[in-house]
This record gives sequence, structure tokens and C-alpha cells, in this order.
Amino acid sequence: MVLLKTMKEFRAWIDERKRKNVRFMRAYKERIEREIRPSIREFDEKYREKEEGQSPLFRLMMEAFSWLSRPIGLMETELRPSVGMGVFLERWMVTKAAEDYLKECCQEADHNLDELMKEIELASGLKK
Repeated sequence: MVLLKTMKEFRAWIDERKRKNVRFMRAYKERIEREIRPSIREFDEKYREKEEGQSPLFRLMMEAFSWLSRPIGLMETELRPSVGMGVFLERWMVTKAAEDYLKECCQEADHNLDELMKEIELASGLKK
């Protein structure tokens, strides 16, 4: 499944990067929007109204994507300098908060991806 491969590669990319600066968080936002969102949209359109769309596989895939995309909302609203605080300090504080949140979201996404792999293995074992 191409989408699952894309999400795994994306998670590996997150693990390789240092989450210590604003540029990484912006790169994260750009990459998830560029690489995963179109695939998720296709997956959603293909399976949402079908019988397979009601399966645990569909739910787990959408939930994993949801967890990975949650930090984007935080960055879109918070990752900018404010008037009352120095730009560097503001960005450092917000990036740190986004990093911590990204870590939590990735742990949840990993849990869902693990569950998805178990379901796929189980389904393929039943077909044999």
C-alpha cells in the first residue's frame, strides 16, 4: 500500500531531524501537506463510501494521519512573533511546545500504524 509506505517514510524523516528550530517545524508542515495530504484525500475518496471504508483499516489509517497533522494547526496559529516578546524567545518557546506536541502525536500515530499492520497481517493470514 503506497499510502502506508509514504507515512512510514515520513515518520522516519521526522526521527532523523533535530526538532530544535523553527525551520524544521516549517519543513514538517510543508512536507506533510505536500506528501501525505493528497494521498490521504485519495484514500478517503476511494474508501469512505464503500464497505471497506467502514473497516478498522480505514479508521486506523485516518486516525494515524489525524495525529500526524495535528501540530500543523498549532504552527499555523502560534508560530509567529508577538509584539510584546522578543522574536527569538517567542519562536523558541512556541517551537519547543510544537516539538513536544509533535512527539506526543507521533507516538499516537505510531500506535495506530502498529495496529494497522497487525490488522493487515491478520487479514492476509485469513485469505491464505
